[in-house]
Amino acid sequence: MTTTMKNETVETVVQPGMKVSIHQKMLVDALNSVSFALSKHSTLPILANVLITAEHPFLTFATTNLESYAKMELPIIVTLDGSCTVNHNDLLTILKPMKNIMITLTVEDDQLMINGGGMTVSLPTMASDEFPYEPSVKEEDRLYEQRVTLPASTFKQMVN
Repeated sequence: MTTTMKNETVETVVQPGMKVSIHQKMLVDALNSVSFALSKHSTLPILANVLITAEHPFLTFATTNLESYAKMELPIIVTLDGSCTVNHNDLLTILKPMKNIMITLTVEDDQLMINGGGMTVSLPTMASDEFPYEPSVKEEDRLYEQRVTLPASTFKQMVN
């Protein structure tokens, strides 16, 4: 993109907002795992979207219907950090037929570019800051992981 101002030419380089590569099956599985929290019938279009955040070393997917919130993180190599929201069902419709290939997701000019198998498809995005915030859990309500070590024979007696 080039901008001219009073006899001066300023070159503006537009960087993509996110770039990751991931296997199609991992991507579809992650999208399916957060689909339960999507809004089925909402007047807010953002609630039909999935928030995709790439922040090295994770690719995170989140959905909400304002009552439930689902989030999943996948450890992957992120080429360029960024985020966007895109319609969950439209994204799945494009990805499901692209069996067993590497997919590259790139955000450019309010579009999510999906590249894989010699095909490029774009979907319109919405700004990430329009997506509802992740709910926070009060410290006193937080569940902490506790581990108990038992001999196998004791465990067997408990289950029988």
